[in-house]
Amino acid sequence: MSKKTKDYILIEVTLFMYIVSLIIFSQLPTYAFISVIIGMLLVILHLFFSVIQKKELLFMNSTLYIYSIFFIFTIASILWSTDMDLALIMNVRMAYLLITIITIYSILQKYDISSSIHYGIIFGIFLNFILYFDLINVPIETWLWLRYQGTTGNPNVLAIVSIFSIFSSIILLYIYRYKNYLKYLHITNIIISIFLILITASKKGILFGSLLLFIYLLFSHNKFKKIIYIAGTLFLGWMIAIQYFNIDKLFEKVSYGLIRFERLFGLGGTHIDKSSQDRMNLIKNGLEKFSEHPYFGFGIDNFRYYFNFYAHNNYVELLFDVGIIGTVIYYMMYIILIKKTTYLKDKFLKYMIISLLIIVLIMDIALVSYYYKFLLTYIILISYYVEKYRDKDFVNDR
Repeated sequence: MSKKTKDYILIEVTLFMYIVSLIIFSQLPTYAFISVIIGMLLVILHLFFSVIQKKELLFMNSTLYIYSIFFIFTIASILWSTDMDLALIMNVRMAYLLITIITIYSILQKYDISSSIHYGIIFGIFLNFILYFDLINVPIETWLWLRYQGTTGNPNVLAIVSIFSIFSSIILLYIYRYKNYLKYLHITNIIISIFLILITASKKGILFGSLLLFIYLLFSHNKFKKIIYIAGTLFLGWMIAIQYFNIDKLFEKVSYGLIRFERLFGLGGTHIDKSSQDRMNLIKNGLEKFSEHPYFGFGIDNFRYYFNFYAHNNYVELLFDVGIIGTVIYYMMYIILIKKTTYLKDKFLKYMIISLLIIVLIMDIALVSYYYKFLLTYIILISYYVEKYRDKDFVNDR
């Protein structure tokens, strides 16, 4: 668009605010309603402008169709749920999620404002970085002992958001080849995201954040130059940290994260991190119980009924709740999206997106994601990019 219309601006700002709200409010029970209200406002604005302008109301793709089929299956699971109330409440949450991601995909098709999603994530990351220095008084607890959780209410969630923030900056830097201040904004964002991952002491964050950066260096053009550039930038950032941060405190928190990561793999001896052991027990007990109803499961969200907690593993959670059938339906969404990604003409974009999707699939071993609004919103963004840039070669077409 050469000139932004009023509807474009309103939708653009509201989408940005919604993404920010997913990072700031969504995981906090007291403030989660703010994110819901902004999401509803986004849906209403989209419907309103579509109707008065007589434009196509909704757009769908294979990712949304499969998630819709999965949602219908979870509705049906109410009929055989042990606790129908739990299943019903989860279906209400999933209905809202489905409406918002369909709306966001339709907005991307109509307005092509994917930057609102990227910069919403980056803004959320910068805000959490600022809060680390206690410069702003906020009515929430930003620390979980030595683990920084910021506005997300969970250190692992902040680490996951930081990983996607790194990916957003890598993709935008590659697609647009910024030469102005935006280039330095994204480089700064990558450094801040790495810093946040370390102080969250998140095992999955450290592992998958490192893996994403490794893949970036592996497939990027002019690798040697990028390695020197990144190493130099990180060194400069480290020198600034030594100068202005409480370095002893910082060392203590980073060291705690590395110790937790070490214990995950038993590298420090026979001791296994307690949180990892608790999750292993949940997985083991869930799989043993799952064998009683392997095809249809016990009903959506009914893992909580039997174990008073969620599984910390999306595969086990889905197998237990909706059985093999529901689990296969859900993961067909990823299988088809990965297959479509292989048709991308641009090799770097193809490898980066496939790598991110594989990271998400591996991350599901330690995360329940089937109703995670932030993650599924980003998956919809990825599916949009796969369609939009299928025949684009950013190296040869510049």
